[in-house]
Amino acid sequence: MASVALAVGLLTPAVGQPVASANPECKPTFTFGVGGFTVDTTQFPPDLGQPSLYIPSDQPVGYNSLDITDGVRELDRLFNAYRSRCPSSHIKILGHSGGAAVVHVWVSQNKHTTNVTAILAADPKRPAGPGGPGLAGHLLAAPADWLGFFRGASGTDADFGNVPVLTICNDGDWVCNINAGAWGYATTHVHGNYDLNPWNYPNFVSGQWYRPIYE
Repeated sequence: MASVALAVGLLTPAVGQPVASANPECKPTFTFGVGGFTVDTTQFPPDLGQPSLYIPSDQPVGYNSLDITDGVRELDRLFNAYRSRCPSSHIKILGHSGGAAVVHVWVSQNKHTTNVTAILAADPKRPAGPGGPGLAGHLLAAPADWLGFFRGASGTDADFGNVPVLTICNDGDWVCNINAGAWGYATTHVHGNYDLNPWNYPNFVSGQWYRPIYE
């Protein structure tokens, strides 16, 4: 009987402690990927959907890439759905370009959330210093966010609260440093020259990487 009682005790979780292994989909770290603006001109009308599949992640966030608020809503829905199932998992979110704006806005709206990290690559909402601010500080500051284009993206800030955030900007990338000008963005690979694999960044990474890259 003693051995049976011991076996039962080993199978019983401690009261009040979440057990991630109880749900096989729960991971110690779970990643979200949010891609940037895209347009498929092979269709009419052009398809503006961004499936975010070019960012390796556990959960790509699909949304209308012309509407930042649509991306924020979808990220919020997917985040809360996973967090409710797996409360112990650390969640790491990587956004690129317009997707970085989505993640930026989401973090600002959820800045007291715990056990989450954000990585913003080529963030158009990046404030100046070093370099100039991102595009959202200038071109997207028009009334009504260009009358609906890139809705929810205007303005720059670093209003992240307690959430660890790593911002990465290549000096030659016009999207996160408007001082660079549009030429390099249009003619080189500077905007795509980022490591977009969230698994390559430590959990709870934060700060700013500003890199002298022009191609």
